[in-house]
Amino acid sequence: MPHWLIKSGLHRIISCLPDQLQSDVFSAPVGIPTGAPVQLRVEVDFERAEVSDRITIKTGDALELLSEEKHHFDVIFNDVDKEDYPRVFRLALPKLRKGGLFITDNVLWSGKVAEKHPKEGSTKAILEFNRLLYNSPDLFTTILPIRDGVAVAIKK
Repeated sequence: MPHWLIKSGLHRIISCLPDQLQSDVFSAPVGIPTGAPVQLRVEVDFERAEVSDRITIKTGDALELLSEEKHHFDVIFNDVDKEDYPRVFRLALPKLRKGGLFITDNVLWSGKVAEKHPKEGSTKAILEFNRLLYNSPDLFTTILPIRDGVAVAIKK
């Protein structure tokens, strides 16, 4: 999570990253799930950014923890296991405040989303997710062709 985003004045940010052996969700004003090997570095970064006093760390399944959240978020960053992208969409949208950003990585999936008949479950899930984003009347969505594709959606 970039320090500038944390210090931007946004109050609630949650970031959902891939499940690696176990998933850690850092949530409070800021939430970030990640695999245990990164946890120490992330905590040090939060201290250096002078925001560690505003962060609560929760350990468990990122999607389950997201579903239990009672708060609305200003920013939700999604980079979970690709097969879970449609589930994240359904969980995240009600948790996103009006005017909030829903940012998702890997939506072009190395060009696999352009295949006529994709075979991989991950590719099919990303295609479904992209359709959900673009068909939602609650979102204004664009995909930036940066690296592997980044979707940025603003809740209307």
